[in-house]
Amino acid sequence: MNELYELLRAQEIALHAPSVRNAAAELNSLLAPGFREFGKSGYVYDREQVMSALRQETEQKQVIVYEFQCQVLSDNVALVTYRSKCGNPIMGALRSSIWQKNSPGWQMVFHQGTIAQSEQVTAT
Repeated sequence: MNELYELLRAQEIALHAPSVRNAAAELNSLLAPGFREFGKSGYVYDREQVMSALRQETEQKQVIVYEFQCQVLSDNVALVTYRSKCGNPIMGALRSSIWQKNSPGWQMVFHQGTIAQSEQVTAT
């Protein structure tokens, strides 16, 4: 696995961690200005809406990430796709993110979550 794959995988997983979701400084470093999300709810969110919602979360859910892939689109842009599952009952999602290398480092500029069937697999 290459260095970029490992970095973006770690950053994606970090965004599911309550310690990151509740920390404005962490979110500022991971989410680029102009960030947008197409949520699995069907709503579109901007950076400020996402950051505000994440900081207000109180429920801690373990998110399992699997089938993680990273496709380099250019020297400074990468597409990440993966499946996730969490909750009880278990909810599965297909996820995709576009990451861009900016002056602070690699930042997410777009994310989409789509509800999907959860499969019985182990985390990778």
